[in-house]
Amino acid sequence: MGKIAIVYWSGTGNTEAMANLVAEGAGGSADLFTPDQFSPDQAAGYSALAFGCPSMGAEQLEEAEFEPMFESVKPSLGGKTIGLFGSYGWGDGEWMRTWAADCEDAGCSLVCEPVIACGAPEGDAADACRELGKAVGLSPKKATLAAHVLRKLGAISQQGKRGNAFLYVQATAPDTAAATGGCILEKGDT
Repeated sequence: MGKIAIVYWSGTGNTEAMANLVAEGAGGSADLFTPDQFSPDQAAGYSALAFGCPSMGAEQLEEAEFEPMFESVKPSLGGKTIGLFGSYGWGDGEWMRTWAADCEDAGCSLVCEPVIACGAPEGDAADACRELGKAVGLSPKKATLAAHVLRKLGAISQQGKRGNAFLYVQATAPDTAAATGGCILEKGDT
């Protein structure tokens, strides 16, 4: 596992709680930063990064601190393992879909589906934060495989059922990995 940075902005403490859960999932070995503490020069020293920002205003990233920092580091994120997370209080997650699409358009490879929590991260949302931490902590080879499989699963889950994609990656030999995945449907989906 390489060095992991978790960079987050939190107005109410919900996204900060998510950041701590992501760090827990990464084995507690991640460095946590707020936007004013992180720069493109620092990004170069990390092989994996998780970014967290809540939905603000009309479902957008926080504009005063987080978005300028993220825009400044985005050009240096190619080839790195990236994860996204954030909390919201209204809306349907549009800010996260827009943010993820922007990252992919910029050449970033997301290791898994972004994690969102309505309010404080509890139950399934807390578990998803920990899983994001584990995914960000994968070796680059496994992270690339995970991102590929989850893109396929995301396309499947968007064809009808709402749900969260999940992935299980297991080393089968020192230089290979096998992956299986699926879509966890929400209660009431059949």
